[in-house]
Amino acid sequence: MVRAEHLLRLRAVISRRLGLSLDESRDVELGEILARRLGERGRRDASAYLDALETSDEELRAIGQLLTVGETCFFRSSAQFDVLREVVLPARPRSRGEDLRLLSAGCSSGEEAYSLAIFMCEWERRCEPATWLRWHVRGVDLSGRSLAKAAAGVYSAWSLRETSAELRERYFTTRGREHELRADVRARVTFEQRNLLDASSALSAPEAFDAIFCRNVLMYFTPDAARAVVARLTAALAPGGVLFLGHAESLRGLSNAYSLESSHGAFYYRRPESRPVTAPASAPRTAERAAEPLAPPRAASPARVDPPAVSSASQVHLDAVRELVSRERFDEALDALTRMPSFAGAEVGAAVLRAVAHLGAGDVDAAESASAHLLAADEGSAEAHLVLALVAEHRGDRAKAIEHHRAAIYLEPDFALSHLHLGRIQRREGRIDEARHELGQALDLLAREEPSRLVLFGGGFGRAGLVALCRTELATLGGAR
Repeated sequence: MVRAEHLLRLRAVISRRLGLSLDESRDVELGEILARRLGERGRRDASAYLDALETSDEELRAIGQLLTVGETCFFRSSAQFDVLREVVLPARPRSRGEDLRLLSAGCSSGEEAYSLAIFMCEWERRCEPATWLRWHVRGVDLSGRSLAKAAAGVYSAWSLRETSAELRERYFTTRGREHELRADVRARVTFEQRNLLDASSALSAPEAFDAIFCRNVLMYFTPDAARAVVARLTAALAPGGVLFLGHAESLRGLSNAYSLESSHGAFYYRRPESRPVTAPASAPRTAERAAEPLAPPRAASPARVDPPAVSSASQVHLDAVRELVSRERFDEALDALTRMPSFAGAEVGAAVLRAVAHLGAGDVDAAESASAHLLAADEGSAEAHLVLALVAEHRGDRAKAIEHHRAAIYLEPDFALSHLHLGRIQRREGRIDEARHELGQALDLLAREEPSRLVLFGGGFGRAGLVALCRTELATLGGAR
């Protein structure tokens, strides 16, 4: 019989040995997994099984793969492949050697690693200039079951839903409802079963990889485990190399060894050519690109730097203006901001209020100008990005609105209101899986969202109303909670 103390101990073993973050909300799932493993292993004594789990790597991997199996597809987040093609690889120096190496960390059933292999085959087919003679793709994952599927190279149409018809025809053989990847492409990828927390041959060679994809992996780990994994990835990444994370993930609080860059509507992390210093970078850089639509966040340093303390006098003035905005007296709020004395530490709050008041008053151009001015001052304001996203929505530019919401989330991953607005846009765009994810994030985060932000960006809803809105939106998507 599985008891509460067994689940508590199981969570502790999983956290310590796998670094996975689990709380009581997953106890039902853990109980089912433990009961299943006891049955499959012919055991009745949960305590004896947990004793054995302390030293059994094989059994631990079996538990881990049941907890972390994720849905993926070929060429997911295609903008990151655009960055790889148009920014990263053309800038690769010849001094890096004759072998180009790409890593898919947490590769699951192989879709990401094989996407990289197809990408490189296309590079060769188009005879693009290269600074390498050979290329290799390595995939690493904890789950032996997922890696067995990857080795077979057979996928459903759902896995290919974001793959063009041209690439499907060129690289896959269709057999009934299944699609088999060409053998010569499969041969260009090596898979390895490893826990990213453990010493791994894929990650043991220093500075071996030119680019690492580790998408939607860090979200599973505890903060300490995530820092350890990032440190291992950093050691394996060449100076000047690039790390790609999932769009809802960030290195904030995990590493200061990177600069955050933006191009083609995607964010990514670059390890500087020189050795990283302990002080965080003051601002991310934007890779050169003509007509770049989105200014990158200005201060997404891995460790958040708090703004100067706001004096009590200035806070009183800001609270008074915020009250005017909450009552939709936007002209009065703008007048109060114009007459507000200059107080140390209050500039950012005043700038955000000014942008929101302009937007509420219907002066979209002024709201955009105020937000852009705030970003140009290297303040790295997630709230300014949210205002710019709302401006873009007002103008019917959903693509730019999505980019700004993602910028806000990169700056502050717990910004519930940006998750909420982003999820609603994605629902209207028909991006159902992404909408469910963002709305679920918003629902989880709304309980601790700052009251002042609810006033400014809640659209007239209080906390309870926004929670109800999230649940309604999720229900329409078949994801009621």
